[in-house]
Amino acid sequence: KMLSMEDLRDSFDINSEQHAKLGLLIPEFRGYRKVRGDGNCYYRAVYFSWLEQAFTYRLACLKRLIRKLEKPREDGPFSSDFRQAAALLRRWLK
Repeated sequence: KMLSMEDLRDSFDINSEQHAKLGLLIPEFRGYRKVRGDGNCYYRAVYFSWLEQAFTYRLACLKRLIRKLEKPREDGPFSSDFRQAAALLRRWLK
């Protein structure tokens, strides 16, 4: 669910400097999504951002994401997760 930036600004007890910085973000961003902070929140946020862009802008972006997920830069702890996500997205596109 997309939440408004105004709600984000108003939901925190922040100082005037932080309030002003959030005010600068409001015209630039439609909103934000809360993401569960479980250690994988960064990756989940990146996935959601890519998927949202793909659905909003064009299918080519989704295909580019699949290619990137299929070939991670290095075999790290999340490489198999990236490949699994790519396989799921390929099946979903069929």
